[in-house]
Amino acid sequence: MRDPRGRAATYLFALFLIPQFARGQSKSQYPRTDFHGWTDISATHPVHENVQFMVNGGLRVSMDAGHLVYRRVGAGLVWKVNKHLTLSPYYNFYDTDSSPVRESRENRVAVAATAGGSLGRWDIRDRNQFERRFLIGGQSWRYRNRLEVAHDVTVAHSRLRLFAWDEVFYDSVPRAWARNRAAIGGSKELSRRLAVDLYYVWQNDNHVRPGDLNTIGALFHARF
Repeated sequence: MRDPRGRAATYLFALFLIPQFARGQSKSQYPRTDFHGWTDISATHPVHENVQFMVNGGLRVSMDAGHLVYRRVGAGLVWKVNKHLTLSPYYNFYDTDSSPVRESRENRVAVAATAGGSLGRWDIRDRNQFERRFLIGGQSWRYRNRLEVAHDVTVAHSRLRLFAWDEVFYDSVPRAWARNRAAIGGSKELSRRLAVDLYYVWQNDNHVRPGDLNTIGALFHARF
């Protein structure tokens, strides 16, 4: 006859393994990669000779999950200090639900300083952005640097602006350069007050899931 103490020990061991297995299974629903569609809008209105008021918003859809995973709305200022430097302080509210790590509502205040100029027929801009993040579980900060090159071309009597940029993120929580995001695309003026950027984005992030993204995006610029 089997020892009842040994049978009890077997049951306890099985009960210990079940939640571990369940946790491992739950992670599988948040894959390493995802395909997104991004739609953003930025609208500006002059309030001073060199200062514009700006509002922005954005939606992101996970094509793999089949639902919205990101909503953003915010406002700020765009101050053109001179022809080579622009400062932009702003506030944004975020609501994300793409994974357990990123499922949150967030208030964020930030300031971006963009320096730029021309080198031959190429325009070069470097944006340095500092963000203070107020999350449900606490606070953190992040530094972002984005280097962009752009060039105007004419295709079928239509003027287009081609661009490419790469942006790296330093996050205070993992204390690491946690994310790299690169894009290539083109910009077209649809009217005197409206332009659109169409682009492809690739993202790598080892600290969240899904961290590797392939994205098709559209950014609408409106002027009032």
